[in-house]
Amino acid sequence: MSAYSEKIARAKQQGLYKVADLLGKEVTHTISHLIESAEMFNREIDILCFVDTGKQLQVNITNGEWLIDNFGDDPNDWAGHRVTLYIGEYEFKKGETKQGIKLKRVDGGVTIGGNAARAAHKRFPEEDIDRTF
Repeated sequence: MSAYSEKIARAKQQGLYKVADLLGKEVTHTISHLIESAEMFNREIDILCFVDTGKQLQVNITNGEWLIDNFGDDPNDWAGHRVTLYIGEYEFKKGETKQGIKLKRVDGGVTIGGNAARAAHKRFPEEDIDRTF
């Protein structure tokens, strides 16, 4: 593999997720933290960071509401929760739909309301370690 090929391969493992990255597949990650009001593309955006990848997710209103409904309204409480990113349709304009990146819980459940933070089980990477010898 050439140096340039390696550079491109590394670049694909970083940056913001795009719809094209997830076409035909879903990916599951553990939330690390939220960067609020980051200056990017000449505007402020919120960026969801993950423990297990260099890729990040620009949080839109729909995903922001989903995170609040499922993990509570304090982004500091989201760390350790696992989410699955997938492609879904959303209404862009009246009668017009587009594809976008959406979130769902790994367990397939949906929690709405004030008890969301208590209802959602946090997972930490060390839970995935096989400690049997």
